[in-house]
Amino acid sequence: MATKSPARISFYYAASCPWCLITSRWLTEAIHADTGIDRGELFTQFGKSYFIDPKLVDENFTAAVLERMGLPSSYLRELDNTDRDVQLQQHLDDAIAVAGDDVGVPLIVFETESGERVGYFGPVIARMPDPERGLEIWDSLYTIATGPDFFELKRARTSRSKVKTTKRLFSELT
Repeated sequence: MATKSPARISFYYAASCPWCLITSRWLTEAIHADTGIDRGELFTQFGKSYFIDPKLVDENFTAAVLERMGLPSSYLRELDNTDRDVQLQQHLDDAIAVAGDDVGVPLIVFETESGERVGYFGPVIARMPDPERGLEIWDSLYTIATGPDFFELKRARTSRSKVKTTKRLFSELT
């Protein structure tokens, strides 16, 4: 199934949110499945380690993830570094300026073909869709999100996040 033309997007998330992990994995698979582009590997590894393989949830969690990825332990010093906080806050403020101040994460900001930026809270996905369904969701989301008259679609959550449904993406765990 072919997807709509690729959109330029920005994705905002909270690393400790299971809903964001599911949405991020779906988004990565739906947009980059055919291009081979690796996006968000650090977020993927943290999410996998925290939600899928919870035996790492302890004081050595970050060091263990860095080791799994082959990254130097010197990154641990960055955990308390506030040098980038202003830049990160500005990045988030820019997203909120586009999407509105009554949104949360996950948040996607689309750049339309005309160059306009439009942002939305969501999608909030309870379980990882199979690849075909994921592309259907992407095509639908892209169509409504980049149209000039769409603003919001929401319903109450009726189930908990099924974050372990992302496990199929981690071949070493299946």
